[in-house]
Amino acid sequence: MGRTVMLWVLTFLVLVGTPARAEEKTDPVAAYKASLASLPKDDPASITKAIDQYRAAIVPLDMDKHVKAFLEFLEFHAKVCKGVDKTFWIRPDDGAIYIDLSENEAARYLSHYGLKIRGNACDGFYVAGIPEYIQHMFSPYVPKSVQRYFDLREPETRVDYQVDAGLLISYAQVAQRVAEWDRYLRNYPDSPMRTEAAVLRAQYILDLLTGMANSPLDPATEDRSKNIRVVYEDYLRAHSGTFSGKLVRQQYDCLRKKGFFSKPFDAYDRTACDRHDEIRNQLCRTVNLDEYWMNPESGYRVVEREDK
Repeated sequence: MGRTVMLWVLTFLVLVGTPARAEEKTDPVAAYKASLASLPKDDPASITKAIDQYRAAIVPLDMDKHVKAFLEFLEFHAKVCKGVDKTFWIRPDDGAIYIDLSENEAARYLSHYGLKIRGNACDGFYVAGIPEYIQHMFSPYVPKSVQRYFDLREPETRVDYQVDAGLLISYAQVAQRVAEWDRYLRNYPDSPMRTEAAVLRAQYILDLLTGMANSPLDPATEDRSKNIRVVYEDYLRAHSGTFSGKLVRQQYDCLRKKGFFSKPFDAYDRTACDRHDEIRNQLCRTVNLDEYWMNPESGYRVVEREDK
């Protein structure tokens, strides 16, 4: 009889203890990811809820868990931006938001959740993150490499990069962005944001070396910040031994041999774009650009896998 009672006691302890042990083994990041999956992706308030959950469940943990959970949040944030964007433009008073985005009621509503309307009449409008919002929310919890990513990315997203296949910043400024992301990748080779930084660098290099349809490379303008020969030569003096410097050197030598820098400039001259595919293939040895979508103007997670 005593043995039977003892077996029942042991069985009871095992059954009671099992949920506790299972709870101990639960990965908090996996649980956080699951909670994000349950939040609606077309509601801006989901962003606030996700941040609240992060602070409650992840902040007390070690840095490794912070990074993993933060990356999950970035993926979630991108999905919410897409979901809100799809539902936002169904409103009957769409045209009103274009008048004054800073004072519009809809714009103020989005800003409460760290979102804003970006874009322009030529390329369209879309909902994206306010540049400093995630930086403000997460900087205390993420490693220095991620904080530095924010420091570089925030001023870039504060200004529009291009419209209608034409640059809104000078080629000297594009070159500066290339140099900054090149330096970032050298200084933080193991950064959780390495892929994002590598794709940004690649896109800026591609634009610097081949130009855009409505911003052709011009070696004749008197504006030094837009004179591509001057921009290349300044870059090579400062960054000749870097990954990007070697690509600039190749393109500079190629264009010089073809007489691009000496003949009268023709806005329709394709000389500078001839090596576009070759340069892109060189960049894809570092990161496969075909796997990613990037908008240099918006958001934090500027790359994401394309929908298959």
